[in-house]
Order: sequence, then C-alpha cells, then structure tokens
Amino acid sequence: MQDNQKEELKKILQKSMSQEEIHEKLVEQKLKIEEKKQEKTKQKKIFYILFTLVIMFLVVAITYYFVLNSQKIKNYEEKVQIINNPKKIEIQKESKVEEKIIVKEVIVEKQIPITKEKFKEIFLSKNFNLAKCYDYKVFQIKPDNSCKDNLKEFLLNNTQALRFEIIAVINNEDIKKATVLSNDKTLQEYILRGMARDRVLEVSWYTKEVLGNEILLTPVNYYLSSKKQNKGVMIKAYY
Repeated sequence: MQDNQKEELKKILQKSMSQEEIHEKLVEQKLKIEEKKQEKTKQKKIFYILFTLVIMFLVVAITYYFVLNSQKIKNYEEKVQIINNPKKIEIQKESKVEEKIIVKEVIVEKQIPITKEKFKEIFLSKNFNLAKCYDYKVFQIKPDNSCKDNLKEFLLNNTQALRFEIIAVINNEDIKKATVLSNDKTLQEYILRGMARDRVLEVSWYTKEVLGNEILLTPVNYYLSSKKQNKGVMIKAYY
C-alpha cells in the first residue's frame, strides 16, 4: 500500500520537480511514517506501564485488606480466650517518640470468673473513692515520697475496691515543654501521651507494690488537661 502511494507521488512530482526534490519529499514522507510508528509504540508502553501500576496497587490493597482482617479476627479470638480462661496477664508495649519519650502499657487481669453480672459489677460501677497527687514538676514521671505516702494511705484504706483506675493530669507547663521538644503538633501530642502514660505506669507499679499483683488495674488511654495548673495523677477506687 505504501509502495503504491510512493509510486503515485513520484509520478506526480516528476512533472514539476527534479529527482533530488523528489527524493527529499520521499524521505520526508518516510520520516513522518516512522514518527507515527514511534508515537504509537510510545503510547503502548505508557499504557502497559499504567496497567501494571494499577494491577500492583490492587494486589497491595487486597493483601493489606486480608492481613488487617486476619489481625482483627486474631485479636477477637484472643479476647474471647481471655474471658473464657481468666488469668493474670501482663503486656508491655513500647514505642519511641523522637528517641526520648517511651510509651509503655501494662494490663493486669485479676483471677476471677468473668460472668455478665460480674462484668457489670466491676466495670459499670459509678461509685468510687478518689485520691489526687498534684505536686509533680514539669514532665515529672515518678511520684515523690510525699505523693507515695498519700497514695499508700489511700490504697490501704481501699483494699476492698473492685478495681483501680489511674489517670494522668497535665497542665500548660507540660504542654509548653512538648512544644520545645518538637514543632510538629502530631509529635507534640505523642510526647504528651507518652509522658502521661509513664506517670500512670509508675503509679500502677507502686500500687501493685503496696497491694500486690492480684488487684485489678484498668488502664486508660487518655489524660486530663488541668485549667488550674495541676499536674500529676489521680487514682479512683471503684466499689
């Protein structure tokens, strides 16, 4: 087909052009054909690349979905196993924030049969006694001796409590310290949570030291921000 076009073009051009001009025109036409072929080849390559990327994305997304779903099922089965076979479990998780702040979590289960009625009795009770220790310094983690004495007296007076809950309290001075450590608001929040969590853990360990490991501690994943510039911890004994 292309040869016929060339011959027709050659005949037409011979009437008004020299052989050299004809040759140039043929070469020009050939170059245009080659450019079109290259453009089509380029478009095919782009299409294959995009198609491959889409396939890879779908594979990764599907894999992530199944892994996440599998982990959820595993976590659910572990919770069911804990409820059906209650025993003391101590779990520690550590994660670094700016290589300085370490967040630790400790969960202790008491050796008691978990029935529906017992669950309501332990976790839905709104009756509690409260102790506060607000003499902490900026970013102080461990309670001082004065705070320990007050906490010890409180704990010994509430040995019959169903469970204990410890909550960290921070103020503006703690928040300002976090802003000094990082300009990023997300990291600032991680730093505050880590510091607050360590305050809770230190008091949790001291509580077990006073009352033993068989008590039920229910950890919280939040802190209270004081408008009265209080900083430290509060502990609730539920009945």
